[in-house]
Amino acid sequence: MGPYVNLFFVLLLAGLFRLFVLWTEGKLGQTSIPTYRRRVTLLTPAEQAFRDALLRAIPENVEVSYKVRLLDVIEGENPRDAAARNKVQSKHLDFVLVDRESSRVLAAIELDDASHLRADRVARDAFLEQAMKSAGVPLLRFRAAREYDVHNLATKIAEAYATTHGRHFDRAA
Repeated sequence: MGPYVNLFFVLLLAGLFRLFVLWTEGKLGQTSIPTYRRRVTLLTPAEQAFRDALLRAIPENVEVSYKVRLLDVIEGENPRDAAARNKVQSKHLDFVLVDRESSRVLAAIELDDASHLRADRVARDAFLEQAMKSAGVPLLRFRAAREYDVHNLATKIAEAYATTHGRHFDRAA
């Protein structure tokens, strides 16, 4: 037998051995798509507590959306600017206040927990502050807590809206 025939049998045996290993590990026939599981809740307990207080703090003509992609709220001055789009497309806002009738964004809210003290989060928060300010969208920040003062939330939201829009929430928000 020539050297190529020996090489063929060595490669064949190596391939068969690899198939055997995959079969014994239960990986034979699996696709490359990973499996997933459903998350129990969309919001953390702290976010749920804040949402509950927020719903009591806003006027009837305002809706709350949560875990909103930043790119759905702001975009670069030039919508074709890929660099600007890439900076915002994978970021999310915790809460967004929206006019019920027009779906116009009124303000965004970030709920700050201990993770916002990390260096990467500080940089992200600074970018977010600048981006939202340049787009003219009020960004409010609240510390994560177990309970929230509904009146305090309502006051801060109304003040931020009035500062940015020159008037308070109303039916034509």
